[in-house]
Amino acid sequence: MKLIQILTTGMLTLSLLAGGALAETRRRAG
Repeated sequence: MKLIQILTTGMLTLSLLAGGALAETRRRAG
């Protein structure tokens, strides 16, 4: 159970980071 929780949290964090990076790139490009 703990392992799944850690994996889920990690994936959520990566998604947030990826989304932020994408928004930043869009702002710079646009």
